[in-house]
Amino acid sequence: MPTLSLTDNALPLINPGMGWKLHYYDNSIVKYGHKLDPADTLDDWPGLSTIYLRLPWSAVEPKHQDFDWSVVDAPAQRWIDKGKQIAL
Repeated sequence: MPTLSLTDNALPLINPGMGWKLHYYDNSIVKYGHKLDPADTLDDWPGLSTIYLRLPWSAVEPKHQDFDWSVVDAPAQRWIDKGKQIAL
């Protein structure tokens, strides 16, 4: 039977969908992540894999059939560019 030897490389374990998560929005657009500087992608947070953008539909559609996707697109893109997953 083969033997497997593991060594610690001192890097954080990134487990997409199972690692650390950030609630950028959490049922409101004025809580949590909106306070971050727009350039801050939290690169110093080891293991961060998923960014949650949980917000009421009224933030995307403030008036009937008048959609403002920038509330999702703008914050999501900075983490998509870093290879993170986005959850809505």
